[in-house]
Amino acid sequence: MAAIKPHLAQDGETSDLQRRYWGCASGLGDAEGEVCPAPEEIAQEAHAELLNVAWIRQALVLKMQDRKIWIAYDKDGPSIAVDKPVGGPAWNPSSGSRATTILGWTTKMGAPSFSLPAGAPKMGGACLGATAGQSVVPVKGRATQVKHVLEVLNNYRGDNPRVEKVSITRTVCEFCYAEGGQYATSGVQNAQLMRYAWAERAIDRPGHVPGVSEFYSVMLDAIDHADFEYGDEPMQYKSENQRFFRLHDSGDFFSPKYFSEWKKIALYYHPEVGGEGLKFNPDRKLSDGGFEISVAAYGTGHAQPIWFWAPSRVWMTQMREQIARENSTKKYGDNFAIRPSAYHINEHGPIFDTKDKSNDGWSAPSTVYEYKAKKEGQDRAYNWDCKAYAVEKGPSCRGAKSNPKGPGQGAVGCRECWLHRDSAVNYTLHL
Repeated sequence: MAAIKPHLAQDGETSDLQRRYWGCASGLGDAEGEVCPAPEEIAQEAHAELLNVAWIRQALVLKMQDRKIWIAYDKDGPSIAVDKPVGGPAWNPSSGSRATTILGWTTKMGAPSFSLPAGAPKMGGACLGATAGQSVVPVKGRATQVKHVLEVLNNYRGDNPRVEKVSITRTVCEFCYAEGGQYATSGVQNAQLMRYAWAERAIDRPGHVPGVSEFYSVMLDAIDHADFEYGDEPMQYKSENQRFFRLHDSGDFFSPKYFSEWKKIALYYHPEVGGEGLKFNPDRKLSDGGFEISVAAYGTGHAQPIWFWAPSRVWMTQMREQIARENSTKKYGDNFAIRPSAYHINEHGPIFDTKDKSNDGWSAPSTVYEYKAKKEGQDRAYNWDCKAYAVEKGPSCRGAKSNPKGPGQGAVGCRECWLHRDSAVNYTLHL
C-alpha cells in the first residue's frame, strides 16, 4: 500500500502541475499572485497517469497468458521465472525478462520488502481499499466502498472532525507514487505482475511440509536469503538482534488467505514462539470470512527475529475483523504492525484503540499532512511526525532520530513504524 506521490516521490516522478497544485494547497507557492491549478486539472492529469498504468498492465497480462511460471533456485535463493520473456508494449517498451526477484530493497527504510501492483482491482492492482479513491473506477463502482470508508472513519475518529465525503482530488490513492514515475515502466510493472500471479496461485498450493502453502515455504527461503545489511543498522537495534521487513511498499493484502499466509510468516520469525518447533494444523477452517491461524505447536523462539510493518487500507472491507482477530497481541501479533492508512491528506486514519481488545490486531494509524496543516492533526490524528527527511544524506529511517518516548528514545535510527504500535505516525506531504 503505497503513500501519496509527493511524499515519497523520486526525482522526476512528480509533474510540474502536481508540484504547483500541492505547493498552492500547502501555502508554499513561490510566486506572489501565482495562478494555482484547479482541482479538476490535477484530477485529469492523475487520471491519465492511472489509465497509462492500467493499459500497460493489460498489455503485459495478455502477453503472460501463454507463459509457464515457476520458482527457480540458485545460490541467491528463490526467484520467479517464466519460460519466455515478457516485453512491454510499443508505447512503453522493455527488453523483457525471464525472471524476477521475490524481494526488493527499500533504501529509504533500510529493509527488504515485498511489492505487488498498486491500485484498485479495476486497474489490475492488489489494493482492495483503493476502489473508492481512484478516478479510473467508475463513480457507480465506487459508491459501495465510499459508504464503508465513511462509516469506519467516523466510527473510529477519536476527537477528529467527521468526514463528510470521499474527494478524489484529495485521496492518497489517486496520487499513489507506486503508479507513476519509475513504478509505471513496463519493466517494474512486469516484475510486480509476475509476483502477483505467483502469489495468487501459491497460497493455494501445498508446501514442502504438511499444513503450509507453497507461498509460505518459498517466502521463508527468500527472507532467509535476504541481505538485511546489519552493518548500517543503528546499534541499539543490532545489539537486540532485531531485523526489519517492509511489507507492501506497493500493493496491499488482496485476500483473506493471503493475509493469513503473511501472519504465519510473521509467527515463524517471532522472538518467543517462532522458529524451531512451530507447526500449523493442516486443516484450515473458514471463520467469519477469514482463515483462522491454527497453530499445532509453538516454537522455541526464532534466533534472528524479524519485525514486520505493513500499512493497509483493507480496513473498509471484511478483512478489518479478520486482522483484528488473527493479529491480536494475545495471539502474538506484537512483531507484525499493521497500520490503517488515512484515506485523504490532512485527515485522520481509523483510530482503533489498541486497548480495545476487539481491535488490537491493528496498530495506530498513519497519516499524510501538509506542512501548514500539521498543527491541526498533531496529538489528534497522529502523535509522531516522521523525521526520515530531516537527515543530511537523503531520506532514511536509519538516519532519522527516533521518538524520545518510543523505541530508541531519541537516538539516531528510527523504527517507530515497526516497534511502537500505539504511536500514530504522520508523513509530511513533500513537494
